[in-house]
Amino acid sequence: MRTRTSALVVALALTSLVAARPARAQNEAGFAPAATSGSGFGAPGQIVLSMGPTTDEHLFFHKSTGGGWTLQLSPALDYFLTSRVAVGGVLGYRHASGGAGSDSVTLGARASTNFDFNDKFGVWPLGGLFFNHTSADHTSSSNTWLGFYVPVLFHVAPHFFVGLGPSLEWNLQGKNDSVWGLDSVLGGWF
Repeated sequence: MRTRTSALVVALALTSLVAARPARAQNEAGFAPAATSGSGFGAPGQIVLSMGPTTDEHLFFHKSTGGGWTLQLSPALDYFLTSRVAVGGVLGYRHASGGAGSDSVTLGARASTNFDFNDKFGVWPLGGLFFNHTSADHTSSSNTWLGFYVPVLFHVAPHFFVGLGPSLEWNLQGKNDSVWGLDSVLGGWF
């Protein structure tokens, strides 16, 4: 039952992302002209670099008093295929020193769409499939999950944004538990 429900959720999410269509013009031209690469966020051909959710933590460095340290880095790259529709991926790495130490690698593929309210605000729903492998003290573990995130973006300056919104991670292994919350994103595009 859960497998069918998971497949249905993925199918609905991907259908909603792919179904975004350009607005119809009222004149004889047929469709409104597509956004040019010089326009705002979400134009065809744009590359977006960001640090945000769908992979546990984003970017941090922690040092314990008298102990080890932990570094986490999870950059994401997205490419807008059309105005509003993008595909992308995430590559995450985490290292913790001290004790036996541990290393963790996360890979993810995602799709997204963008809806601008105006030149300063918009919403950028993202969804994808993610995999993590962790090695520590001669043992290893893996996890696979679906991640969804719907941030409201604020474009602070041209080609730079911050965002905040709800997120959901739905574990596909083990007991199929999920994690939900409020996350932030930071990024830019060219």
